[in-house]
Amino acid sequence: MISLIILPFHKHLDTGFAHSGIRIMNKNVIGNAPCSIGIIIDPVLGGVLDNTSSYHVAVVLLGGADDREALAYAERISEHPNIKVIVIRLLKNSCEYNLKKMSAENRFDEETLMDFKLRTTYNKRVTYIQEEEKIMRAPYGEKKEYFKYSLFLVFCNRIMTYVVSAAALLASKKALDTVAPIYKYCLISVSNILTTTCQYEALKYVRFLVQTLAKCAKMIPVM
Repeated sequence: MISLIILPFHKHLDTGFAHSGIRIMNKNVIGNAPCSIGIIIDPVLGGVLDNTSSYHVAVVLLGGADDREALAYAERISEHPNIKVIVIRLLKNSCEYNLKKMSAENRFDEETLMDFKLRTTYNKRVTYIQEEEKIMRAPYGEKKEYFKYSLFLVFCNRIMTYVVSAAALLASKKALDTVAPIYKYCLISVSNILTTTCQYEALKYVRFLVQTLAKCAKMIPVM
């Protein structure tokens, strides 16, 4: 039984040319296929046959049969010298490595991932990243925590930056008339404190999966 079908994207990103025949075929396959469908978007008309082109492929693992097929495919394409693969695994809780206590689906995921790591250990073009949601779900304001507010953390960061900058300025023995007035630096620091604080507070209400994908796509800053 077929577990994964890979189809080409009907449009070339470099020329904007759309192939109507490929588009119709893709729609028919997606509508009737009994298994997972993967669509390759090739930005270059020459494809990987062009030795001057380099590709970066990201694989996001959430678990399940589809992700195992994607991981197996990523292992195969990582053998190409012009392709770099980044595997990002997202975990909801701390991973339990006792295979006997796992469900059959989770056990298959762990075994597939372990096999992938062994096969790509010496492949410098493969990078593995593991993200855990538990880190983002840590409660705020417990008695053992000394820093309860984001504003205090950001303020300490800015103060340390100011102290280090002032020390470096005095050590360099530059003329003070060539340096920006201190009040301008203070205004910029206050503005940065407010901006960074708003970012910290806003990220508390963003789900872990959305936040991770947005950071990978560089839609929000990584902090």
